[in-house]
Amino acid sequence: MLIEVGDFGITLLWTSNQLESIDGFAVYVFDENDNQAESIESILNSNQIKGGDFKSVKIRYNYSASLLVPEKYFQSSLNEGMLSLLYGKNDEVEIKNDFVALNNIHNIYRVPKSISQLLATTFSTSTSLHSTSLQINYKKEDSSLYCIVFHESIKVILYHEGKLQMVQQFKYQVPNDVVYHLLNVCQQHQLNPSIVSFRLSGMIVKESNLFEALYNCFLDISFMDTKEHQFASHELPSHFFSHLIELATCEL
Repeated sequence: MLIEVGDFGITLLWTSNQLESIDGFAVYVFDENDNQAESIESILNSNQIKGGDFKSVKIRYNYSASLLVPEKYFQSSLNEGMLSLLYGKNDEVEIKNDFVALNNIHNIYRVPKSISQLLATTFSTSTSLHSTSLQINYKKEDSSLYCIVFHESIKVILYHEGKLQMVQQFKYQVPNDVVYHLLNVCQQHQLNPSIVSFRLSGMIVKESNLFEALYNCFLDISFMDTKEHQFASHELPSHFFSHLIELATCEL
């Protein structure tokens, strides 16, 4: 089972041992006033999960309070201060660090203590990483803009001439908000949106106002599929799962 949890909510993906089929898929969205730890505990206590016989459980944190630091500048004693400077001070979090050897970079990030402890206690043999650490653990050769769509938020990953330029999450309310953020990213990095390779995944369908707004700006636009994994037991578009399969199959 794969669990991805972040500011947007929590996603659960059940697959067969050989990743031949998707046995279950669920997305839960947090309301602004929710106690997130209590909400997650209630979800995990459901009959579908409690007592489940899982060969492995992979936890992928996707909180936006994340910072990529090159190895030559990394000092663990500075992690909390750097995150507080960017995202505000918070004493109710646990500071974590993943090292991405491919890019020789550290991903330092914050996870709410209540959620980290809950998941570690519930799944004592689970492994955990930040989603970003795995999503940048690929060698790219071109200029590509990747966008993962969540509930009222997007995650943007940009490569230019094979080099990682940025990873950032943005909130949105209407499609034009998404267009604004993406065009702004292109402008800041001197990329022509009509030329750049733009790849979408997550909770978006072609027959939507959001896709139409993006299609009007990006000519080389397509959905990310599940590549070598062909799933026999789902009816949803494969790009709903492509970023999750990546998180389930990739390791540092």
